[in-house]
Amino acid sequence: MNTPQLMWVDVITAVLAQPTFDVKIGNMGYVFKNMIAKYVSSADYYRVSYGAFNEIIKPNLELLRLIEADEPLDMKKYFYGKDKPSLLEHMIPTSVTAKALLDLGKNPSKDDVSYILRNSGEVAIVLREEDKLLSKSKMPKNWTFSDSYYARYREAGIELVDNICVRRNGTIYR
Repeated sequence: MNTPQLMWVDVITAVLAQPTFDVKIGNMGYVFKNMIAKYVSSADYYRVSYGAFNEIIKPNLELLRLIEADEPLDMKKYFYGKDKPSLLEHMIPTSVTAKALLDLGKNPSKDDVSYILRNSGEVAIVLREEDKLLSKSKMPKNWTFSDSYYARYREAGIELVDNICVRRNGTIYR
């Protein structure tokens, strides 16, 4: 975990410990899931699907060179936005992670919160067509946080490139 992710573990643990915390009040469910998304999106590197690699990265030699040189990239410039053929996708839906965290009960330990967040997957750069294949709110049947967070992608037939990760600059898009 990097420094921003460690901060999010502290923040989420503190929120869960608040006696008045209730995801049913106002838009707190959205706020809570957004905190989880910020934790996952704060990772230094994002994974890449074969579709995104073949359609976006491989044909753009300058982009490929920047990735191979481990240069931090502005995701919006290359991968994110309505005008792009790709998007940034959380490998585990935030609703799944939120439920697991809420199931810890009031005042969960930081270690338990950290375990769930650390096993909440990564961000993957996928094509919009690939995204349509993914279940939006659940993981495969009988999946647990001790299982691979690639399971939803495997079930959808989306493969990630093993040796290519894109280094994110300081900006997070959601």
